[in-house]
Amino acid sequence: MTAKPQAVKRRAWLWFFAVLGALTAVALAIPKIVGPLHGLQTLTPEMMKAAQQLWETKGPRDYDLEYQKKGSVSGKVSVQVRHGKVISGTVDGQPLEPRLYSYHTMTAILDDLERFLELSRKPDSPPTVLKAQFNATTGHLVRYVYVVSSKDQRIELTVQLQPLDGEGSPVVPFRP
Repeated sequence: MTAKPQAVKRRAWLWFFAVLGALTAVALAIPKIVGPLHGLQTLTPEMMKAAQQLWETKGPRDYDLEYQKKGSVSGKVSVQVRHGKVISGTVDGQPLEPRLYSYHTMTAILDDLERFLELSRKPDSPPTVLKAQFNATTGHLVRYVYVVSSKDQRIELTVQLQPLDGEGSPVVPFRP
């Protein structure tokens, strides 16, 4: 009869370690899930419109832009924008074809984000996470995360924008 209580005690220890293992897995997963979303807000049409209007009225016409995409689509793009138009750029260190210049301005990036927002709000769209952060002064995009879990699609875009004065010198100080 003493064998039965020992078996129960062993199972209790197994359950303890199984629960401990599960809690450890959850603790390790939380920073990977929540960390990339830190500082971002769920994107709304009102936020999008406000950012676009702010960019149109307060955004610089001359700037250097660099953005990094991670996830389902990845790569690093650097462009120089003068008078609102790209004059040169690279994608992953390779020269950007001039026919693609217009797709890499801040206005084009904001338009792309607006399309993601429209897609995510359609009644038949799969559950989507779309979070963004904009610069409070110029309205330019600082970062966004777009996740469609049912399609295993994830895009994270991080932007660095350096406004330039009329002579091509960086505007200092500038807060991104």
